[in-house]
This record gives sequence, C-alpha cells and structure tokens, in this order.
Amino acid sequence: MLKMTRTRRLVATGGVAAAAVMLAAAPALAVANIGPGSTDVAGVKCVQRSMNLVDAAGLTVDGQYGQHTFDAVMTFQSGHNLSVDGVVGPNTGHAIIAAVNADINRIHHMGGDASAYTTWISQCSNRIPNG
Repeated sequence: MLKMTRTRRLVATGGVAAAAVMLAAAPALAVANIGPGSTDVAGVKCVQRSMNLVDAAGLTVDGQYGQHTFDAVMTFQSGHNLSVDGVVGPNTGHAIIAAVNADINRIHHMGGDASAYTTWISQCSNRIPNG
C-alpha cells in the first residue's frame, strides 16, 4: 500500500478544490420552458409552489400543468408586466425568483418566518428558466 505524502495530499486536495470552483463558476445548464404539456414534473411543482407563495393562487401542487396553473401563471405575468402566454420561460422564471426573493426580504424585515420561501429558493430556483 502506497502512502500519500503531505505534498501529494495537498496537490490532490487543491485539484479537487479547483475543480469545485470551476464547476461553481460554470454557467448553469439551460432549463426548458415550463408550460402545458411539460414533462418536468418537479419543475411544474416548483412553478405551482411559487404561484402559491407569491400570489396565493391556491394551486394543488401535483406536477400537472393544467388550466389552473396556466391561469395562475398568466395572472402573475400580467401583474409583472410580462408577455402573457401562460408559459414559464426565462423572463417569467426570472420574475418569479425576484418575487420570491422580495417576499423573503419583506418577511425578514417584518420579523416573520420566511422558511417556506427560502426552502423554495433552495429546491426550485434552479428548476425554472431564469433569463
């Protein structure tokens, strides 16, 4: 069995750290638009959860992009001066993330519990398009 010297361990560890930094700096993979017919169940659930958080839409979070989800997204788009098509593309996704972050800041400023919002950010912000 070969023993790794201190220098080799540092080089190996540094290489892993450098690779991690390079991965973190790499651009995020593009996320497909989410709308009617979307097969990204997790992405649809994230859209539904976000509509419930920012617009109190009362959607069932089931991963199905049905009429209620479509209508909630159109209402959100209309209220945020976006193109109203009922599809979460990069512009709508960016606006959703911004709205969730604004709610987090507002809730924290008021001394409230924003854990549902911060959970959404950690679980969903990378699942929706973000231009």
